[in-house]
Amino acid sequence: MDYAIRRALNTAVATSVSTLPDAERLRVLREAPNVDLDRLADRWILGWVDMHTHMELCDAIRAVVGSEGNVRFWQRAMRDVITKGFFANLVNTAIRVYGMTPLGYFKMFSRGYEYGTRNLGSMRVVKFAERFADLELSAFPSREFSFDCFVEGLQGTLMVAYETVKVSGEVTITATEEASGIVRYHCAW
Repeated sequence: MDYAIRRALNTAVATSVSTLPDAERLRVLREAPNVDLDRLADRWILGWVDMHTHMELCDAIRAVVGSEGNVRFWQRAMRDVITKGFFANLVNTAIRVYGMTPLGYFKMFSRGYEYGTRNLGSMRVVKFAERFADLELSAFPSREFSFDCFVEGLQGTLMVAYETVKVSGEVTITATEEASGIVRYHCAW
C-alpha cells in the first residue's frame, strides 16, 4: 500500500528540526541517516512524501526529545502550516462557520487529516459539547509505523486549536488500541 503525507506537513517538520538546539539537531540527523532535510524542506507543498521516510525522521525526533518533547515539537512544527500555511483555509472556514471556538477547528480536523494523509486511516469527532470534543483516529497502519510517535504528533497538532482561537485547553489521550490503529483524544477548554 502507498502510505504518504503531504509535503507541506513534512516541510514543517524538517524546518522545525533545523530550529532545535545544535546538539539535539545533530542527534536527530544521526538517528535518521537516510533522511535529507534539505530535500524534505522543499517548499513544493502539494506533493507527497513517502510515510516511511517521514516516520524515519519523526522516530529520530522522538528518540532525541522524548515523548513529552515530541508533543511540544509537533505543536511548534504545525503552528504555521495550520494557521498561516497549507491548512489555513480550512481553519478560516471553521472559524467563519463555528466561531472563535476550538470546536470548529476539531470539526474541520477530519477534513484536514483526509487531505493531508494518504492511506493512514481516518479521523473524526465522535462526541462534542460546548467545552469539549472527543476525536478518534481509526485504521492507522500501526503494524507499519511507530504508533506512539504518530499518536503524540497528532496530540501536539490538536493543541494548535487552542492557540488559534486564543483559549486555554488540553488534549489527553483517553484510549489506544495499537493492534487496530485506534486512538481517542479528549480535547477540553
